[in-house]
Amino acid sequence: MTNAVDTIRVPGQFAAVASLAALARKPSRLAPAPVAPDHMFTIAPDSMEAFGGLVKTWAKSPETAPVGRHSVESFAAILDAHGIDYTLPTRAGCALREVNVSLAEAGVLELRVPAKAMIEASERMLAESEYPLPSYCADVFPGAAPEIDDNLELHRKRVADYCILNCA
Repeated sequence: MTNAVDTIRVPGQFAAVASLAALARKPSRLAPAPVAPDHMFTIAPDSMEAFGGLVKTWAKSPETAPVGRHSVESFAAILDAHGIDYTLPTRAGCALREVNVSLAEAGVLELRVPAKAMIEASERMLAESEYPLPSYCADVFPGAAPEIDDNLELHRKRVADYCILNCA
């Protein structure tokens, strides 16, 4: 892994895929959002289904899940072994040092509070660019392009939604 760049991009469709927000928003004074912000671990759009399937396999067969802390390189090797394309952040303050894989327990709410540096990086990006909705939204909701008037309002709502970690 190299730290000379802001992000490591594993071959995938990031360059060719625009976010739904950039494709289908009302005209905006803001620049199109980066598809993979440099402070976020992301799965390439063409790998989302495969990654979701892998996580579902771990949930259904917990003995196969790589529970515990992993180096970034060993976690990347897991993804590589399953043909999953991804981006790993390396920028100072947001660089991944390790990956912690845990199994949720039915009846227990896992409330995940994001790192301060990640929230601040997102807020800086959203002040200058459109809100980057996942590209699969255009496939799931064709013709339902959102009009996002307040990036930070939507950001607060999405942080509330995703920090709970009980999607299943």
